[in-house]
Amino acid sequence: MADQSYGILEIFLLGARAFGLFAAFAAFAWGLMRMRREHQEQLGKLLQSHNELLAHNQSLSERVAALSTMVASLPRRAEPLVEAPPPPRVHAPRRDSGVRSYETAKRLARNGASVEEIIASSGVANAEARLLRRLHASAPHDSTDTRRNNAA
Repeated sequence: MADQSYGILEIFLLGARAFGLFAAFAAFAWGLMRMRREHQEQLGKLLQSHNELLAHNQSLSERVAALSTMVASLPRRAEPLVEAPPPPRVHAPRRDSGVRSYETAKRLARNGASVEEIIASSGVANAEARLLRRLHASAPHDSTDTRRNNAA
């Protein structure tokens, strides 16, 4: 057999490797135990809040049952409840000349007025005011005149 004598340096390096492996294993085991303990604490808190919610849910269901028995024991009315009439609808005032109000609304939209201002000033409908605002809000002042001249 071959001579297997180890020198002091080789033994020392072998011992250092073994100690390093043991230290890494111990650190890994300690980390796992710490993580398990933290998860156990979190699970305990979760279980406690779950039990509190169950107790709260039970008390609420008891209240609902008590209220339903109270409602069931109330005497029924012979006459039906009278419903209040719906509130009157407020319509925007309309001007006599539809063309003039439309031109006013278009001018207001070009100047950047809001939909509410267009409705209040010109009397056009909400949908028309929104459409005019969309069409003319970002358009330059004389672009519609240019389009009119091109169409004619």
